[in-house]
Amino acid sequence: MRKVASHFWLRPDGTVGKFPIITFNELNQIVEVRERNTFEEEPGLELVNGFLIPGFVDIAPTSLENAGEVDLQKYLNRQIIGGTIVLGLCSNLFKRVKKKTVKGLFVVESGLTNVGNQQTAFDILRAEKGGLDQLVHFTRKNAITLGVQDDYGTLEVGKAPGLLSIRKMDYERFCVSADSKIRIVI
Repeated sequence: MRKVASHFWLRPDGTVGKFPIITFNELNQIVEVRERNTFEEEPGLELVNGFLIPGFVDIAPTSLENAGEVDLQKYLNRQIIGGTIVLGLCSNLFKRVKKKTVKGLFVVESGLTNVGNQQTAFDILRAEKGGLDQLVHFTRKNAITLGVQDDYGTLEVGKAPGLLSIRKMDYERFCVSADSKIRIVI
């Protein structure tokens, strides 16, 4: 079991919670989520600085269909480094990527066309100084769009959504700033 705590977290309903403890099993599934009134240490607790959110769920642009293998691999690597845990791909891209081993990234076929961006979700959030609405978009809403909401998109018991920490946020407005950094926790 791994217990992770922080000062703030993104609740499943898109609001901000304080002083969470999220417990994961050996399969990285959430087995417990608690909030406390104050920060208190407890045995086995790993304190992570920043704002805890689930791994990003993103949708790749269809313009990547014509990308060469090297450019496609660079794009996938950027997604993984940027905290994307699930990536929706159009049919042609899905067939190409499915043949690769992409550790740390779950790919799903998406019937969507002309969506997505070449940038990672975190790059977009930093550039646009994205707030809670955009964080929810790149987590819960995209998970619903891709049909993977039972396992990804929110920090809830029974899911294995990955865990990211965003440091140096604007905590008055809960917005990502140009100085924000992301850390992949799980």
